[in-house]
Amino acid sequence: MDNWFKNIEDFLLGKEVHRIADLGLLPLALVLALALASAFLISWMYVHFYGGRATGTQIHRAFPLLGLSIAAIFICIQFSLALSLGLLGALSIIRFRTPIKEPEEVAFVMLVIAASICCATFNFLFLGTVLGAGYVALLVINRGPHFCQPRAGHGSLVLRMPEETYRNAAGPLAQLLEAELPNARMDSMALDGESALLTYIFPQLPAEKLAGLETEIRRLAPGCAFNAFYTRAENLV
Repeated sequence: MDNWFKNIEDFLLGKEVHRIADLGLLPLALVLALALASAFLISWMYVHFYGGRATGTQIHRAFPLLGLSIAAIFICIQFSLALSLGLLGALSIIRFRTPIKEPEEVAFVMLVIAASICCATFNFLFLGTVLGAGYVALLVINRGPHFCQPRAGHGSLVLRMPEETYRNAAGPLAQLLEAELPNARMDSMALDGESALLTYIFPQLPAEKLAGLETEIRRLAPGCAFNAFYTRAENLV
């Protein structure tokens, strides 16, 4: 019984496996299935934490095949120096031209590669540690302390009104914006003799505060066209 547990421990830690024939069909299928499961888990983490992004290449759809192929390649080459050198030469002439739009996608691809290599080298205990640490890191980044949160973008407030209305309400309008948007700054102002176009940049703003600001602006400047734009959805809180 002690020897049986010792063999299981050696297998989990990647010991005493010197040839691909030593694996056998069942362990090989088990390794590939675990690599596939790890890739699906990483795909779920990508969708769960970053699926709401407006940009991105939906790269998580490639994770399952990517994980399988990487695991299979490393299973083959780790027992053959000739195969390793041949693969190195082949990869040196390959170029991937598909753009990666989000920096997080690079990290997820690296996580898939790391998980697949752990499977291919039979370090299953380390595989669990890597996936667990990755999940904890994503939790901290997305739900942890403020300094770990991604920095929010900004919004733009665009006001268009007759120039006469603007000149009559310029003072009260500036006081209102300074009081309601203390961290806002004027980005541009255009007067063409008939209309006035004002653009302000502001940080996060609650939805109810934005609605109240619109009411006050229309009261001070009747006929004013009110438009608000956001660089990120989380700016409207």
